[in-house]
Amino acid sequence: MNMHIFMNTFGNRSILDYGAIALDSMSETNKKKFETIQAQALHICSGALRGTANAALLVDMGEPPLQLRRLQQQLKYAAKSTTTENHPAAKVFEPHWTMRR
Repeated sequence: MNMHIFMNTFGNRSILDYGAIALDSMSETNKKKFETIQAQALHICSGALRGTANAALLVDMGEPPLQLRRLQQQLKYAAKSTTTENHPAAKVFEPHWTMRR
C-alpha cells in the first residue's frame, strides 16, 4: 500500500523518464534536491526510522538510485535511436570525422 502511494506521488515515471536526458545535465545541487525528495518519500512510505540509510531504503523498497534510472533511460534512448530506421537522432551516435579511432 505504501509503495503505491510513493509511486503515485514521486514515482511518476513517465514525467521523470521523459526528461531523463535533460535532467542528467542539471547541476549537482539540483540532482541532490531530487535525491532528497526521493529519500523523504521513501522514508514516509516505508515507515523507516529517521537514521535509516538512503541506500538501504532504496534496496528495501526496490527502487534504483535516480542516477542509475537516468542512465538506464539514456541507454534505452540510444539503443532505440540507433536501431530505428531514419531516426532523427541516429546521426548523433555515428562516429564523427574529428574522432580518432
